[in-house]
Amino acid sequence: MTESGLVYRIPDATWCLELSSVITACLADQAQRHWRSKESVGQLYTKDMTGDVLRVDVVTKLHAKWASHTGVRLDVAKVNEERARLFKQGLHCLGFWHSHPE
Repeated sequence: MTESGLVYRIPDATWCLELSSVITACLADQAQRHWRSKESVGQLYTKDMTGDVLRVDVVTKLHAKWASHTGVRLDVAKVNEERARLFKQGLHCLGFWHSHPE
């Protein structure tokens, strides 16, 4: 972890993924801390896909169609709506995040 958050490097990749302390705090708030908690899911977005550092600028939380302690089902139409809306704002989807009970 750096002062700016976390940096992930994948072996042999020319790029890395950077999550600021604000983004990591948002994700930490979704941690499953007890056996009754349900999985959470959302998407990670960046403003710039061209550099060697892909910085996560926005993290969202999606409303799941169904969620349990060990699984989650998304509404794909809502996923696509969110991506289209945020793309119009200049954001590119990097992918999903989701919580784990462990």
